[in-house]
Amino acid sequence: MNVLRIAANGTKLLRKDLGTAVKKGKFKDFVIPKEAETFDSIRVKKGALTTDIFTFRDKNGEMLTRVFRKNDGKNVTQTVRKYTELFPDEMTVSETDDITKDILARKITSFTRTNGKISEIGEEVISHTDEAVPIMTHSKRVIRPKYEAVSIEQRQKGTAPKFIRNEYETDMYAVGEHSLIKSEVSSPELKEIAEHPYFLSYTSPNTKFARRISNAVKDEANLFFLDPQIKIYKKPGKGCGFYRSTGTMADDTVNINISTEQGLIDDRSRIVATAGHEFEHVKWDEKCTGYQTDVIFDSIGENPTYTIDEIPLIKKYIYGSEHYTPPSVDTKKYYENFTEVTARKGEKAAYKKYCDLTDAMNDTFPAKHGFQFYNPHYELQNDRSFFYALMNYMR
Repeated sequence: MNVLRIAANGTKLLRKDLGTAVKKGKFKDFVIPKEAETFDSIRVKKGALTTDIFTFRDKNGEMLTRVFRKNDGKNVTQTVRKYTELFPDEMTVSETDDITKDILARKITSFTRTNGKISEIGEEVISHTDEAVPIMTHSKRVIRPKYEAVSIEQRQKGTAPKFIRNEYETDMYAVGEHSLIKSEVSSPELKEIAEHPYFLSYTSPNTKFARRISNAVKDEANLFFLDPQIKIYKKPGKGCGFYRSTGTMADDTVNINISTEQGLIDDRSRIVATAGHEFEHVKWDEKCTGYQTDVIFDSIGENPTYTIDEIPLIKKYIYGSEHYTPPSVDTKKYYENFTEVTARKGEKAAYKKYCDLTDAMNDTFPAKHGFQFYNPHYELQNDRSFFYALMNYMR
């Protein structure tokens, strides 16, 4: 190969081929998009590092996938980036006058393998409003072993940029466990959003979302001795979830159904509310156990799980537990049972926190595309009264 050009930093351009027709079987270690008609090929070298870049395009010349393959003689690192144009979205400028701006966006997903093993997964969405001076919004998420990073940034010429950049330590084996290790924000006002316990959960796919939101709700319940496991299941028509107290604390579980066939438009809201509902059961189960233990040992008020003022409610909760009617037997009695009335308060509190975060995100980054941070384009627009009515009907 002949050296075509040497850059100032010492990088040599060894090969550059543009518009080559795609032939089946030529590339075996990554998937070529079905729509690919041509590809560009570039090879550069700097010191011991050689980098090949392949760009696949459709019949209109639009970029579909780009592959970076780096070889330093010891390790081979390959990153595959997929580019997708997202559906147009809208930004509300004035609700009273029904004025909106179009939001266009591109999603980039990437998978990096080092010596054949996945070492990093990335996803980012770059969006802009369709106007003379566009608002640019960029969100990015990076997943590595025991580490995640998430960020969102908004810029517009003539205004100060806004951004949140968070880094988390995660547990590879305890799925859903994560802790914030670093947070950068563009202003003190964004600190509350960035450190919100539901913030990372808000950005995650369904299974991990359910585990993380449940862990966040569990932490806020401030349990003293109960520590139920969180289990995720997917069974259409089998309820939103349930708390199973076995009498053996190590086997207690909070079960969350992630099936999307529950009759709700915004499934994430249902998962949040379900976690709040079930952990309210756990919290009051702990209060009742603490109270009953104190009755046995004649030490009322010394247990940290409850206060003297809560004793009348605890007695009502115990009575409700002892006279529990499943919804399959009598929906009205189930709905009016004090244990369920109490659990619905936890459900609404968790959902309110989720809505507050959603509102804060939308107010702070109004031009973000609906796909950014997995905020469904068709969500309920925070119609909380409708949500409560639907949740109550389903329970």
